[in-house]
Amino acid sequence: MEALDATRRQNDLAEVFADAWGRGLAQRDAIQKALGLTHAKKREKVEETIRKALSEIGEEPDGFTLATKS
Repeated sequence: MEALDATRRQNDLAEVFADAWGRGLAQRDAIQKALGLTHAKKREKVEETIRKALSEIGEEPDGFTLATKS
């Protein structure tokens, strides 16, 4: 995440994230599970970065929330 911030490539992450999210429930579950395994402070940073980048590129993935599954 730090590298994306440093190189200002968050929009690339948002595009890939939106694509993966749109591939169906299995991908969505995997994304949420991975986020759920991440340390809370790091997860907050990742979620903040994704949320901001999605907004910047005008993406609103269907059914998207950042609620994680533990």
